[in-house]
Amino acid sequence: MEELRLIVDSLDTAGDDLGLALGAFRTRMAPRLRAAGITLAWHIDEAAVSPALSASAILDVYRIMQEACANMLRHAAADRFSVALRSTPSGGRVLELADNGRGLVEADRTAGRGLSNMRTRAARLGGRLSLGDAGPGVGLRLELPPLPTA
Repeated sequence: MEELRLIVDSLDTAGDDLGLALGAFRTRMAPRLRAAGITLAWHIDEAAVSPALSASAILDVYRIMQEACANMLRHAAADRFSVALRSTPSGGRVLELADNGRGLVEADRTAGRGLSNMRTRAARLGGRLSLGDAGPGVGLRLELPPLPTA
């Protein structure tokens, strides 16, 4: 059911700015994080929320965030998760997700398909994904390029 809700949320926000799409994600994930005892910190730079994204682009961003949250809930033993969106001087956007958990171990980088799937989604968006220790914790950075103007 959660997968279906995620897809519906992405379709509902198609044509919206990224801020509204992330807000829908926040509404969906906040109860899960709260139930796990994790504080959610949220910072959205108003300059970074537009232009609008397609439904498929929003779904890719959702899926990246969903995987990052799932990994954090499963492995990090964190009590804080932060989401930040900001614009870059070139007109691109950067989405940063971080926790204050145990950090990365080598097995985290090679096990499963989650990180590979996130990188594939980032590439489909024309962006780049990086993952690293955030001392303490893990930081994920999704760089999105400027969108062409009409």
